[in-house]
Parts: sequence; C-alpha cells; structure tokens
Amino acid sequence: MVFRILRILRAKQVQYLDERQIMTAIRREMGDEFNEPTIHAHLHYMQQHGLLKPVQLKPQGHGYALDWAGYDYLDAS
Repeated sequence: MVFRILRILRAKQVQYLDERQIMTAIRREMGDEFNEPTIHAHLHYMQQHGLLKPVQLKPQGHGYALDWAGYDYLDAS
C-alpha cells in the first residue's frame, strides 16, 4: 500500500492531495481491501518515516505531499 499511495501522489502531478482524494484513489484501485483506519495508519506511518509531509488545509482538513524520502523510494522502484 505504501508504494500505491506514493504512486497516486506522484501521478496526480499536484503539490498535495487531501485525505479524501487519497482514500478515493485507493478504493478505486483496490476496492474494499483496506478500511479507512488502516489507510490512516499507513499515512501516519509514511509521515513519521519521511515519505510524506503533512499539509494543513482549510479548517480541519489534512493533506499530504511527497517528501524527499518518498521521491527516493519511487526512484528506486
């Protein structure tokens, strides 16, 4: 799932995606294989390890952008 999330962010060619957009894209690709808490856990893990950086959006919105480690991870694959 880590690779898919990173690939989704890079494929959209935007600075960031909000959580809803990421959830929608994952469900489109993978169906109901992963539930929302599992996806949130992956996003948090990826943020902690420098793959994603958080982006504060309008009131109470959260988004994510690729961080340097995320780019490195994609380049190596």
